[in-house]
Amino acid sequence: MQKNIKLINRILLKTSLILFICGSIYAQNTAVVYTPNGTAVTVYNFTEFTQSHIAYLNNQAAALYPNATIISDASNKYNCHAYAWYLTECSGCPNYWMNTPGDDAYWNDNSYVEVFDAGLAEKISYASDDHSAVMSSVAGKYDSKWGQYPVMRHSPTYTPYNSSNLKYYVPAPVGKPDIHDFTLVSSGPSCIDYNWRTLDFGVQKNNSNSCLLYSLPENITEVEWQIIPSQPIQTTLDSGLYSCSTSSVDNAGVKVAFSQQYNPYVTTFRFRVKGTSWSDWSVGHYYLAEKCPYYYRVTPNPVTSDQLTIISQNDRESKLDMLGFNEALEFLLFDYQGNQLKSKKDTTGKGDYNLNIPNLKNGMYYLKVITEKHTEVHRILIDR
Repeated sequence: MQKNIKLINRILLKTSLILFICGSIYAQNTAVVYTPNGTAVTVYNFTEFTQSHIAYLNNQAAALYPNATIISDASNKYNCHAYAWYLTECSGCPNYWMNTPGDDAYWNDNSYVEVFDAGLAEKISYASDDHSAVMSSVAGKYDSKWGQYPVMRHSPTYTPYNSSNLKYYVPAPVGKPDIHDFTLVSSGPSCIDYNWRTLDFGVQKNNSNSCLLYSLPENITEVEWQIIPSQPIQTTLDSGLYSCSTSSVDNAGVKVAFSQQYNPYVTTFRFRVKGTSWSDWSVGHYYLAEKCPYYYRVTPNPVTSDQLTIISQNDRESKLDMLGFNEALEFLLFDYQGNQLKSKKDTTGKGDYNLNIPNLKNGMYYLKVITEKHTEVHRILIDR
């Protein structure tokens, strides 16, 4: 019985919240407030409740949502949208009630821009319902006015509102992005280990995840590149590790393919980013790409037996001595997914080496050769 009463009370609370977001029978007159970018928003001046009714609504909210905290009394003077978008930015301003689509004006005129990282949000719109909140000073909590009920501090999903689709907003940055806040990033091997080897490049905000360019307060929507190679290269824009599939950032990444016949490459990258407007161009970022030195080779490759042999290249002794290969050698064998399958160590650092692989299936593998001063990776194919 108690469970049923509580359920009915929740339904009544939800119904009243929706009703009074849409209008009020206590309306006296209207007023106008303005978004930061100057869009006029009509608001309503309602008669306040009696103290006894305020106390009743406070008690009802506390009983139905015991894990939320009341931070301001119930009121008929203002609602969630007015609290989130207007009153929290206007200390001492009159309390008004703001109906939808008044709240929409704050992002439609670019006073606020959407971000996709909840941790950056200052304002939150419950797009699957009709509700607004602000990020609380308490980590992991939101503050929001629940219709005529109190201002509550609560977890994002602990409300009478549908929280299945939350949108996050921050104030639109003023002016163009500061290019000094961004840098060039790269991913891939440190050298060119086969012909037309591709490396990935992108733009990253300092101390931020580069794949979240679109989620920054600067609201980056596009990257423009100037790539000046010392030798012929092949480039593909909007590709590579630093281009997120969920991003709306054009040309966020660039994939560059280098040929082994040209060695070394010195490639200069310059870029600029677009938020509300284009930033300045960055300084030149220089990237040196060289052909990988290999001091070992795997034979046979493809591997056709239960054993592979690692042998040194020509001029073996001088290279080994130069690199300090009298130190211990270690061989690690990985599958295509990066799982380590075998390992072997040699303390002499000289000679040729055999690695038994009787139980491995046909396919692509990687062999890593490690010394104190040098590491190289070989791609091998088992085809028995």
